[in-house]
Amino acid sequence: MKTGFLFPFWIFLLLNSLVLCQETERILANNGTEDHENIPSKGSSPNTNPLFLSNSTAGLYDSKGRIRLTIGHIGAIGALRNDVKILEVSHKSLLAEGILDDDLDVEIISQTGCGESYEGVAVAADMYHLQKVKAFIGPYCNAEMDAVARMAAFWNIPIVGYMAASNNLADKNAYPTLARISV
Repeated sequence: MKTGFLFPFWIFLLLNSLVLCQETERILANNGTEDHENIPSKGSSPNTNPLFLSNSTAGLYDSKGRIRLTIGHIGAIGALRNDVKILEVSHKSLLAEGILDDDLDVEIISQTGCGESYEGVAVAADMYHLQKVKAFIGPYCNAEMDAVARMAAFWNIPIVGYMAASNNLADKNAYPTLARISV
């Protein structure tokens, strides 16, 4: 099996979910309507909710208009020893195959969670608010997936769970931005 086999699938899921999340943001910015003509007029109040604006699409593009997607990976200490290396090799493979290029690239920020004190939840909040990630891969453990998936739903960003086995996570009303895959 090719090293980067699952990674392109994750990227596809994340990009597709990101488009859906951005469409939801656009609808919310238009006061809850899908009407393209109902764009706030000059002088009207746009959506200024700080939670809504904290991770808008402004950080998605670089100064030249190229898409630079920052993905947060939340792993676990000692669980997948080479997870960061696998993600790096997969990223290089996607560049070599032309799936990622100068116009579309990803940066993966990896941090560990899944400890006794639910570190992954704090890591997710840090990644979202300070590092401006636009999507999550993980957390590795089921114990933290519930909280992080609910936060991702609140922030309206995609999350891919690669070890999320709990049947409770199948509830799309509670976890609308979560996609689960089996490794």
